[in-house]
Amino acid sequence: MRIAFHEDPIDIPELCSDLLDYGVAHFETSRPNFQALARAVRSNGVNVMSSAAKTAEGYFYYFLLNVDIVEYQAGVTEMRVAQAITRWELAGAPVPHVEML
Repeated sequence: MRIAFHEDPIDIPELCSDLLDYGVAHFETSRPNFQALARAVRSNGVNVMSSAAKTAEGYFYYFLLNVDIVEYQAGVTEMRVAQAITRWELAGAPVPHVEML
């Protein structure tokens, strides 16, 4: 399982493609915009679940998970996503970028 990182403005077709290829995607945005983007992805036929991961520092990061290709495990998935986000940030938050979970 891998996670793709995106930046605003979000390109919906690219986001959908990454979710189909990698299974998980993260982008920094406000919660209302995040929910709107999740709806846009679903309207493009990608079966996603929206969730949030909490890092060791206590920050919450939203991510989308393609439930057709990634098995969601409460707690475990969020921990793996938080660790990947931390590695991405330490690398300077490059975009585009993909991390293993």
